[in-house]
Amino acid sequence: MNSKIALRKEAVRLYWQEGLSKAEISRCLKKSRRWVVRWLARYDHQQGEKSLEDRSSTPKHRKEVYPQRINMSRRIPILNLTHI
Repeated sequence: MNSKIALRKEAVRLYWQEGLSKAEISRCLKKSRRWVVRWLARYDHQQGEKSLEDRSSTPKHRKEVYPQRINMSRRIPILNLTHI
């Protein structure tokens, strides 16, 4: 088992079964309180261990900055300097 997931499971267990506070868990596991809050919030009883796995940080959708028709109109025209 992944040690990161095991640590997250331990945080959930300490909170729900042992009744420890988030601050006590953070001291016990030598993790920040923010880390404990994040994983307790992310834990889903129905999904179990799967909810404690890492999530992808890549966006699900890629938003275009400009639609294609605007992008084409923003191009700088090439100057013809041969007649100067």
